[in-house]
Amino acid sequence: MQTISLPERQYTKSRAPSQNALTLPMLNQKAELEQRVVERTSALRQSQTLLAQFLDNIPAACYTLDMQECYLMINQVGAQVIGYTPEAIVGKSADKLLPAEVTQSWHTQIIPRSKRRWSADTPLPANSM
Repeated sequence: MQTISLPERQYTKSRAPSQNALTLPMLNQKAELEQRVVERTSALRQSQTLLAQFLDNIPAACYTLDMQECYLMINQVGAQVIGYTPEAIVGKSADKLLPAEVTQSWHTQIIPRSKRRWSADTPLPANSM
């Protein structure tokens, strides 16, 4: 390392490249990765839009729940059945949205069957497709 003395300050000149300096190949690789992220983000948005359009045109209630039984997604028909907008439903549990007698039936009949049939450890039945 070489030390250069200038009036009022002392500067150090390093022969090694700065840790923050990017070489041309690194800049190219970074640009390629950023472009891939943009492309994949766009593809994901298109896929999500297609799925939402598909589900909103099914004449039946369609929804997904997480393991805490909170809505992850619900289509327009399902939201109409419950009496809220999809945006008002997502993230909430049925207990907070539906009357007690409905959620009681939900917990004793529907949820146990769903968990038994679609648990993460159980492969989908061959005839489910």
